Amino acid sequence: MWGANRAPHWLERGVFSLLALAPGCKVLELCCGDGFNAYYFYSSRAGSIHSVDFDPKAIAYAKKHFRAENVTYTLADIRTQMPQARRFPRQAETICPPC
Repeated sequence: MWGANRAPHWLERGVFSLLALAPGCKVLELCCGDGFNAYYFYSSRAGSIHSVDFDPKAIAYAKKHFRAENVTYTLADIRTQMPQARRFPRQAETICPPC
């Protein structure tokens, strides 16, 4: 996408979400894909990140290529398998992809 039309849209989710994160916050990232945003944008600011996606290949790729001490990748379908609420206090930041 970048090479073909020089459109920055694929970076916007990461950049704008990073700007909204308080240092040391807890993050629940829904539909994380391959883990690129969690690693390159959020892990430097967040205290902990729980990234969830339903694609086994994306989660495997994230675990292999975008490991960070404060990032956990979970294979789950958010429509039926949301992570336990007790792990995410009300002050947790939630990052979702745009519709």
